Amino acid sequence: MPKKYSIIISLTLAILLQVSALGKLAAQATVFTIGSAANVAATTVTIPVTAANFTQFMAWQGSINWDNSKLNFASVSSPISQLTGMQFNNSVASNTGQLSFIWVDNNLTAQTIASNAVLFSITFNVIAGASGNTDLVFANTPTQLVVSNTNGTSVNNVVYNKGTIGFLASPTSPSFTIGSVSNAIAGNTINIPITAKNFYQYLAFQGTISWDTTKLKYNSASVIATQLSGIDFNYSRSSATTVGALSFTWLDANLLPQTLVDNALLFTINFTVQAGATGTTSLFFSNEPTPMLLSTANGTSANNAVLNNGLVAFQGASLPPVFTIGSMAHVSTNRISIPVRATNFSQLLAMQGSIVWNNTKLNFLNISGIHPQIANALFNNSNGATEGRLTFLWTDSTVTAQTIDSNATLFLINFSVPTNTSGFTNLSFVSNPTNLVLSNSAGATVSNATYNNGIVTFSAPICIGGSNSVTADIVGAGYQWQLNTGNGEFNNLSPTANFTNTNNATLNLTNIPSSFSGYQLRCIVNGTASTIYTIRFYNYWIGGTSTAWENAINWSCGFVPDANTDVVLQSGATFNPIVASNISLKSLTVGQGISVRVLSGFTITITGE
Repeated sequence: MPKKYSIIISLTLAILLQVSALGKLAAQATVFTIGSAANVAATTVTIPVTAANFTQFMAWQGSINWDNSKLNFASVSSPISQLTGMQFNNSVASNTGQLSFIWVDNNLTAQTIASNAVLFSITFNVIAGASGNTDLVFANTPTQLVVSNTNGTSVNNVVYNKGTIGFLASPTSPSFTIGSVSNAIAGNTINIPITAKNFYQYLAFQGTISWDTTKLKYNSASVIATQLSGIDFNYSRSSATTVGALSFTWLDANLLPQTLVDNALLFTINFTVQAGATGTTSLFFSNEPTPMLLSTANGTSANNAVLNNGLVAFQGASLPPVFTIGSMAHVSTNRISIPVRATNFSQLLAMQGSIVWNNTKLNFLNISGIHPQIANALFNNSNGATEGRLTFLWTDSTVTAQTIDSNATLFLINFSVPTNTSGFTNLSFVSNPTNLVLSNSAGATVSNATYNNGIVTFSAPICIGGSNSVTADIVGAGYQWQLNTGNGEFNNLSPTANFTNTNNATLNLTNIPSSFSGYQLRCIVNGTASTIYTIRFYNYWIGGTSTAWENAINWSCGFVPDANTDVVLQSGATFNPIVASNISLKSLTVGQGISVRVLSGFTITITGE
């Protein structure tokens, strides 16, 4: 056997052995998760409790606690069939709501539940005026958390994830991010951006950014955001340390709270790269000498800020790789393509992992657009009752480490969208059944990769005269829906017979007339515009009765399409349509394996896309 192929086989075996070992460890970890909800404005909210790796267990018990001043227990759903006989008890201790649960299999038979299945759901009454948020946490009070396996012994390595309910009057947690730079060369200058998200109605903020002065020499800082004019900077470094510190302090000169658009650039820091700097170094938020503080419009401290540190990679080193699943908002078509992209894909030899989604909302079709540098990648799709799963495995065929341009698309996942799909689904990187593993040019595991998940939101196809709803794809403290009727201008919506909940995250559309086709909707959230949603009327050919295009019963909306309708001829219909009249449509999409026949003397006119 040629030596080259011997190396490939040895490397692949090493990776697979490593994955096998990781898989055995992962299989032992059981995770219970309480769901979350944001921007709750309703009088009730229902939260699911799910589990992953619930395998061969015979008993489970514990408690869930929450802030009873914001939520009152209303009810709990019947548990999943494998947990038949599970008992619940609700109680209140001081200001803490408590739900105890206990389950022992009636037949003393160990049960296994599919990962991410809903075990049960809890419905709460939302207290009038509730603001801020409350955590829902697994607790040992009043009933201790215990899981027992098939032998009746206690399982110790169980993970319990809390949930959070945020109320509409409460802004999302603000976040501050220090930027990163790659290929920093000794003697050159670099600029590090400091950005913010969810910076909503804040009056003042301060803090400190620190770094290693043996690798980066501070030059200056420049304010970018005009709303933060007057910010003060102070650089300091103790002679006894190699840690530099840049303190920043801002208070609005007119004591007026300020709001910034998401990803706004606050200021930049200019450094010179020191001679001999190698590898990487972090730039991080610290509390010395100036502690991090953020003040709200009423002068109180906001203690929920998220701080994201930055990284500088010097010449010859690289930033950690980042893999991102794309997102789409307000999908109303019957087919979509979701990209999987990579940044800092530098000198990698192998890659593998899994991606999951809700299979009731997206049906896997195929993979396309595979990047030529990973052209030999292998893919495998499997579908459960509610969960779709894609595994991917790539090892360079010549055992040559590959570098791919940042933000390049590695591959596209193509899905079909079932009729009348609504709501949303996450697309998430997971380590089941194939573990997420990267190998560098030496065949060693890359341990610092970041995996960003995607989300697809749907708009159920709307019929002329029908109803629908659309949800903003960004969150915040204030919502204002706007409408563009075709003149290019968006104007604020007030409640009408056709539009309600105009100041909430979800806008309701009722009895929408044909003339609204092409109208556009968007939501202004904390000064930022959401993705635009265009009103389009979709009518699907069901063709279960006859071939007649003109028979209303053959159409999903119950009437024959008109010039304002987007028509979709779905694959799998019993009959192919035959047109025996002159018709006008806004658009026509023909599925695979179906055809349309137009009788002599008649035409189909497409009015526009």
